[in-house]
Amino acid sequence: MPDVPDLPVLGPDGAAGVRDQLARALAALPARQRAVVALRHLEDMSIADVADALGMAEGTVKSQAARGVAALRRALGQPNDAECDEPTPASPGAPASPGVGAPAQTRE
Repeated sequence: MPDVPDLPVLGPDGAAGVRDQLARALAALPARQRAVVALRHLEDMSIADVADALGMAEGTVKSQAARGVAALRRALGQPNDAECDEPTPASPGAPASPGVGAPAQTRE
């Protein structure tokens, strides 16, 4: 596993460049996603508090937060959680994992 730096590696613009990129990416989000992301992640409000503040269901807060964060990651060139967690496909000819793609077994 490669060494992971404690701090992000900044480009020639440094922290100011990252802040500018983040501000532009936030501004590009739809208003509802931007509000949810700002309250949830920048103001550190709970899902229930964000839902109350914006008059929406908690499930809507969760989905809008997930979509907003995914859009920010794409805009900033960061991998999504799904891209990080996807298993590596098995090499050709390797046996399939037990239970994956196999018919269910019944007891007799």
